[in-house]
Amino acid sequence: MKFKAAILENINEPLLIDEIESDSLSEGQVLVKILQTGACRSQIFEMQGQRGIDKYLPHLLGHEAIGIVIDLGEKVTKVKEGDYVVLSWIKSKGISAKPAKYFWKDKIVNSGQITTFSEYSVCSENRCLRLDKELALKIGPTLGCALPTGYGLSLTQPELKTAKYIAVVGLGGIGMAALLGALDQSKAEIFAIDINQNRLKEAKFLGANHIFNPLEKSTNIVDFLQEKTNNKMLDLLLECSGNINVLNNSLKLINNLGLVKFVSHPRFGDLLEIDPFELILGKRVEGSWGGGTDPDRDFEFIAKKICCNEKFMKLYSNKIYELEEINLALDELKSGKVLRPIINLTK
Repeated sequence: MKFKAAILENINEPLLIDEIESDSLSEGQVLVKILQTGACRSQIFEMQGQRGIDKYLPHLLGHEAIGIVIDLGEKVTKVKEGDYVVLSWIKSKGISAKPAKYFWKDKIVNSGQITTFSEYSVCSENRCLRLDKELALKIGPTLGCALPTGYGLSLTQPELKTAKYIAVVGLGGIGMAALLGALDQSKAEIFAIDINQNRLKEAKFLGANHIFNPLEKSTNIVDFLQEKTNNKMLDLLLECSGNINVLNNSLKLINNLGLVKFVSHPRFGDLLEIDPFELILGKRVEGSWGGGTDPDRDFEFIAKKICCNEKFMKLYSNKIYELEEINLALDELKSGKVLRPIINLTK
């Protein structure tokens, strides 16, 4: 079948909107009509060549969406035709099928086990999760990436339950979800830290106890935290900025029993540089893969919890674009004009 897609033909060039064609389904593959897809900074990094050498050009992008199952490859049992599904890069139960390939003019367009910047997508069964129609349409496509990666930390990180002082650094799509999770699931004082003043206002609106903009405060962040925590510093820092300099300096903000949990993905080639003595003192730094979530276990719970928070829902996905506007959406995401752009594909 033929349908429109946003194609990355060359690095550092806008995505091309054109018609591609899919082949017949292979074992474990699921054909999904995409209703909406989210856009993530990971796609911007890929377009800019900041994920390393790209061996698969031209290829498709996108890793979070909601859609409807249209057809099934052999041995698929997890979903059926007509099911509403969330598509996620985070693996769940099911067959790990081979990546799909599409045809465009005289070229083959590569794809991973999930891509979502297209009207239809052939995805691996283990990237599809059935969801009630009403819940799927209300929560939207960010359940496939940003929401579980951020909010999921509140379910999988035991330190969050016992911490007295928690900070979320970087209030993008993941960071805002992490902030909401911390507000929901802990009794700690919550600090929100960002250089975007609008994001800080939104964090305060959601319930953050303290906000801090390093570019606008006359005091530095260490002194600020010492004052607000009575010199105890942070027990847990959730680093969501994707900025390697922020990550490199994050251990200065926690106490000697504290943990830096980073859920961001800095650019390819950025290296972590920390003073080993910080670790000798007992401080810890850890990464997180999708918030540590299990989609089959956690996604529906996360969706229901978040849908109950009308403040968050109002702030989070408040700008809709069409597929033809996807480069604009990515530009506005990059500049911070929009928190998490949603691409509508229901025409």
